[in-house]
Amino acid sequence: MQRTSAGPKPRVGLVSDGPGAFIRRLGAAAIPFAIWSGYLLAFAGHIAFRAAGDEVFPWRDLSVTETAFGGRSLSRALQARFYGDGSFLLDRTATGLHLLWFAFPIVVGATITVRRRHLLFEYLLWLTACWYFADVAFMALPAAPPWMADSSVQRILFERGWIGDTVRDSNLVASLPSLHATIPIAVALFLRVRVPEARWAALLSAGFGLAVGLAVVYLGEHWVVDVMAGWVLAAVVAWLFVSPRVRMVMHRVPGDPLRHLQDLDARIAAVWRGAPDRNPAPAAPDELPRAA
Repeated sequence: MQRTSAGPKPRVGLVSDGPGAFIRRLGAAAIPFAIWSGYLLAFAGHIAFRAAGDEVFPWRDLSVTETAFGGRSLSRALQARFYGDGSFLLDRTATGLHLLWFAFPIVVGATITVRRRHLLFEYLLWLTACWYFADVAFMALPAAPPWMADSSVQRILFERGWIGDTVRDSNLVASLPSLHATIPIAVALFLRVRVPEARWAALLSAGFGLAVGLAVVYLGEHWVVDVMAGWVLAAVVAWLFVSPRVRMVMHRVPGDPLRHLQDLDARIAAVWRGAPDRNPAPAAPDELPRAA
């Protein structure tokens, strides 16, 4: 039987696709680093802005507000009930939740980078909005936390010796709203809206937000009012990003910065899909770019 030649086998790899495809893949691989670098610059700005928040207006004491709202200071009540020689495990658990908060949005962001890269840009925008809205509040309403305003409340983070550098905080009155309460709830709302199939992750994030909110009240770092304000801020940020009416108003800002962000987000998502659109159609004013 005579064998027929199937011809030369196509080469598989970067070279067979041509230099253009290789450059696109290289650019797509570099995009996460560029986005994270931009976010870190924005976060550095937040740190500087936050540090100046106690230098503009006089500090406020929220103990009266706390008492009027709940009848008593919950920080004082919790510490009077639980804090003491036998609270070692509770103190460590609350401190652990407080510390885990710093890594939590980074871990979620790293997971999004790997599994939902097209959502990374918007995810970091949500976080950045939370940071800067809180900074405005820190500057306009510097509020002394419970451990500072109430002599009967211990600063457990410092007293137990877990975080010896807490006294070096650049702004001791950055209390209202509580970013410890804001960020996990904002992450939960982002996952619920943008990754609806990851409902378990959204619920886990919301549960973590509730736990860390209670922890910072027990530790004397925040009033209940701070925590509730943090939850409200998370809801406001989510609403701003998903509300068609808000986006319509934002599109009327001179220069239409929202449109530019939407176009950039669409281009990034297209490159990550491996099919860059060189002339993408402009996004509709009532639609945020999202990838399935």
